[in-house]
Amino acid sequence: MGTHYRIEGTKFVGTRELPIVLVDFDDTIGSLASAWLEMLNKTTGSNLVLEDLTTWDFASIMGQDCYTSLRLLDNYAHFAPFPGVVDKLKKLSQFAKIIIVTASKTGMPAASKIEICNKLFPEYEVWKAESKHNIKAFAIVDDNPGTAKSAKEQGIITCAIKHPWHNSSVHDSYDLLADSYLDPGAAWEQIA
Repeated sequence: MGTHYRIEGTKFVGTRELPIVLVDFDDTIGSLASAWLEMLNKTTGSNLVLEDLTTWDFASIMGQDCYTSLRLLDNYAHFAPFPGVVDKLKKLSQFAKIIIVTASKTGMPAASKIEICNKLFPEYEVWKAESKHNIKAFAIVDDNPGTAKSAKEQGIITCAIKHPWHNSSVHDSYDLLADSYLDPGAAWEQIA
């Protein structure tokens, strides 16, 4: 049988098995950390900003587990994709099967994420996984350096938008750290 396809211009024509690209939700396709901090600052009187989150160990900086503030948020009603992400995912989906994946274990129910993902991105599959890095994929876009490191060890290409928590100790987790969360559309241009 084999795979039957050809490239016309920049598009594949015919049928083929597309490589799978896993895309994380929080702080990958839209901001969540800013909402965590806003809720934390409102409830505790702190003055933290994104640039203060210089490690993935958020609790050591925030003084509480991030899920404490997440529980106070309104089931991701605040969530919006980063500017340009919808177009970048559409561009990438010409060449790969996009699966939006979450591995939330505590705090806000994963169902809330899945519901908002299905609403905002109905053209993509949305999965809840115990471990994202155990899903057979070609590449993963995820801001969690631990997930990225585990995926990279399994031969999966790892990418992320550079955030303050991607300090020098996590660079070996990623094949590509795209420019910056300050301009996520341009960062996604590097990824897609």
